[in-house]
Amino acid sequence: MRRRNTTILVVACLLIGTLTAVGIGVALSRTGRSGPTPEHPIAGKPIALPVTLYLAHPPGSRFLISANDAQTVATVMWHLWENARVHGDTRALTQLVANPLRTSEVYQCTCALPAPVSPYAILTEVPLQQAYPLYFLSEIITQYSVATQSSPQYGMELQIITKARPSAPWQLSLATGYDEVDGSQPPPVSMNSVPVAPVPPSPISYSYNPPPNTPSIVPASQYLPMLAAYWQSWKTTGHAPQNSIFTDDGGTSGFGTQIAQSPQDQYDQYDFHVDPSYPQWDFSGSSGQAMVCGTVVDTSKNMANPGALIQNANRKNWGMQLPQGAYYSIFTQTIHQTCVLPSGNKLDAYGTEGSPISIKGQLMQ
Repeated sequence: MRRRNTTILVVACLLIGTLTAVGIGVALSRTGRSGPTPEHPIAGKPIALPVTLYLAHPPGSRFLISANDAQTVATVMWHLWENARVHGDTRALTQLVANPLRTSEVYQCTCALPAPVSPYAILTEVPLQQAYPLYFLSEIITQYSVATQSSPQYGMELQIITKARPSAPWQLSLATGYDEVDGSQPPPVSMNSVPVAPVPPSPISYSYNPPPNTPSIVPASQYLPMLAAYWQSWKTTGHAPQNSIFTDDGGTSGFGTQIAQSPQDQYDQYDFHVDPSYPQWDFSGSSGQAMVCGTVVDTSKNMANPGALIQNANRKNWGMQLPQGAYYSIFTQTIHQTCVLPSGNKLDAYGTEGSPISIKGQLMQ
């Protein structure tokens, strides 16, 4: 069973392997600043983005982004993103990450990570695209060591990297992932790749992710709304809906069991839904059926019962965005980024990680 790999976010890692980030000619500056704080979350100096984060073929080309270019961009992005998070360079994160993920990344970085995680392997899936905005999927297998484990542990990170227009840099728009319960190397998402011969002929061949060509068990446009309703059922009833279309797995029933441990009641209310203003990205799975990556939004309202909801001085109780104080109620908007793909006659979800993008409250006088 898969689960979300949170271990790499909270333990000191022993880096295994060496990352060669082609085209990076700038070190992140960490001198001359005190670091981000909840009141001033943007800290650090802007970085000079390497030319590799602008890679693309000219408009009108048959291939606006090649699989080889995507591999280079994904490698450079991982290196810069990890280092910015580790060192609390939130100014750099504003350059590297697109909204809505950017807000949560900036606030998570007020508590810097212990060490960057080195990728064990990076795989990319690139749809054949002739128009902007461009996007591709990066699957990063991470390998790290934990003091309590005798063997290396593995995780799978899923990232959608996007380019809004020819002059814009590539940015990180989705970041989620999963691992195996026993720490073994998780398999990548099963995708459909086809070779495309270049024009004019050359020794280099390209592989692309084609459009879906097999009907899905439900329309792909319903994947994310159905997942939101599925998670909502766990929160409100403690179990999956009857005759659920979702398979039992880490990102489905595993996450459902987790959120059911704090069920909804009259004082704590939750609404899992899909916001149409958030982007989604389509791919073709190995069966030719559609895979959809995007965002499920969880809007929660927590009310005092009967005293007050307390945010402590170090902002650990309710997250870094909410100032210290006593509150009647607290409203949180959390994004869960995921990819949904058919699995047999069911649907499966890859990744569930929650990232708060807004935390507000009604203070007691």
